[in-house]
Amino acid sequence: MISRCSCRAFARAWRRCFGPAVAFGCSVAWLAGCSDARFEPLPTYEETSLGDAAPKPGADAHADVVSEPSGPCAPEDPSAIGVPALEGDGWVIKLESTKPSLYEGQVRAHEFYANQPPLIADILVCNGDYENPNIKVGLSNHHYTWSYDDPKDAPQQGYIVNVHAVPTSDAIDGAIHGGVGDGSRVRVWGFEVDRIDYPGGAYWTDSGCNTLLITNFCVD
Repeated sequence: MISRCSCRAFARAWRRCFGPAVAFGCSVAWLAGCSDARFEPLPTYEETSLGDAAPKPGADAHADVVSEPSGPCAPEDPSAIGVPALEGDGWVIKLESTKPSLYEGQVRAHEFYANQPPLIADILVCNGDYENPNIKVGLSNHHYTWSYDDPKDAPQQGYIVNVHAVPTSDAIDGAIHGGVGDGSRVRVWGFEVDRIDYPGGAYWTDSGCNTLLITNFCVD
């Protein structure tokens, strides 16, 4: 039986001992069937706007776009979306929802990897106050951390999301590998993944992060 680490419990224990200025974002994974799903379309640019309520770190942050992207996109029309395949060579994806999510912001850390298909990268997308360089971030082995030294740097709005990237096309794979770098600005659309099942009972799931089946990817 494969066990999940209790990252949130560890984070709570850490904050009790060391205070609230350090936070953890965790995901754990080890590499069964899927039901038919209807996918909601992406909203049009005219219909979207940023809300006043800022999602909290690790929350399911469904941000909206505020302008058309200025950089390259995969596919080229970011409003286009298809029904992604939920099965591949030795893996099956179960989604959390058929409602697409959008995360946009500055990439402050990233890791590429090739040994956990269909996952290809971890991308730490920071929005709002979490783009402040005085907020320190770290990313390693699918886990992220963030902290600040001065209370005046405590984030009041925005979010930080660790996107575990599952591309739905070679074009998106290429856009991620070719466009993601620390300091780049990205917009990532896709469907939240609950778990990925592999033969023999092995599986991937996350805790506190966002595994995303990416249907659209833009670099600003």
